Amino acid sequence: MDQKVLETLEFHKIKSQLAEFAASSLARERALNLMPSSDFEEVQRLQEETDEAAQVLRVSGNVPLGGIFNILPAVRRAEIGAMLHTEELVEISSTIRAGRILIKFFASVKEKVEIPILENIIETLNPPTELERTIKSAIDDQGEILDSA
Repeated sequence: MDQKVLETLEFHKIKSQLAEFAASSLARERALNLMPSSDFEEVQRLQEETDEAAQVLRVSGNVPLGGIFNILPAVRRAEIGAMLHTEELVEISSTIRAGRILIKFFASVKEKVEIPILENIIETLNPPTELERTIKSAIDDQGEILDSA
C-alpha cells in the first residue's frame, strides 16, 4: 500500500492503539509492525480468524495468556551453545506452562464453538513439558537455584 495513503489514514496511530491491547511483548511488536494487505484471500482468512477469536471471547470472557514471554533471544543463544541466565530459564519454563494452559483452554472452547482456524494454530503447539520439569526441579519461580541435596 502507498505510504502516503497510510500517512493520510494515520495508520501508525491505529497500530499504536491496537498495541495497547496486546497481552505480550511479542503481540505488541506484531501489532506495531502490521501492514494492510491487498491480497483478497489473505484478508478473508484474517477476517475469519478474527471472527473465531471474537467467538472465543464471547464464550469464555478471556484467553489465559499470562506467563508468556518473548523467549526467542534465549532460544537463539541456547542453539549456539551459550549459557542462559536463571531469569531466562524461568521465562522459558513459564512460557512452556502457558502453552500447556492454552492447549487445555482451547480444548474446552472448541466444545462450545467451532474454531477450525484457531484449532489448526493450537495444534502446532508442542510444549516441551520435560524441559519445563527439568527447569522447575533446578530453579524456583524467582530464579533462585534449588538445593539439589
